[in-house]
Amino acid sequence: MGAIIACYVVGLLSYVLLFIYDYNSISKNYKTIKSFFLLGSLCNIGSSIAFSIFSFNNDNIISIIVFSSVAVIFLGLEIYTLFFAIDFKNTYIKDSTLRLAYTKGMYSLCRHPGVLWYILLFVSIGFLVNNLSGVFFFSMMSLLNILYIVYQDYYIFPKTFTNYMDYKKETPFLIPFTKRKVKKI
Repeated sequence: MGAIIACYVVGLLSYVLLFIYDYNSISKNYKTIKSFFLLGSLCNIGSSIAFSIFSFNNDNIISIIVFSSVAVIFLGLEIYTLFFAIDFKNTYIKDSTLRLAYTKGMYSLCRHPGVLWYILLFVSIGFLVNNLSGVFFFSMMSLLNILYIVYQDYYIFPKTFTNYMDYKKETPFLIPFTKRKVKKI
């Protein structure tokens, strides 16, 4: 039980670190806090893997194969979206001044496509571990991820990317193909 609680704490800590990293990127830009992105990401990944191991309760081989396969697909989409669909250096390393938001590929469908894959990954892992505790943990992590992108969308990214307000007008927030067309006069 202590390991499960530690997973919740480390999962929550991952988002605290990511929130601080983003705030730092638009304010003081302290070099030591730049490492919080990597630390937050590792805490997120580590707590999710550890939770899956400690709470695993599935003895149905078909279920294990199906949900593992689905999880791998969504994990691949998540990794691609966050690290390969955009320029890694310009997105995660370069300072926040005078940058343009990437608006092509998956990012032309919605402003935060990685969140969709993250949630679907965690739903599939929740089914894989096969217990109520998994539903709570992976729901908490998904909710924190949504709060994180709301924070980025409304506060961080408009100060980070010079074209972000135009991007917001043209591209749906989270669900592809839901943006109404604005009539030009």
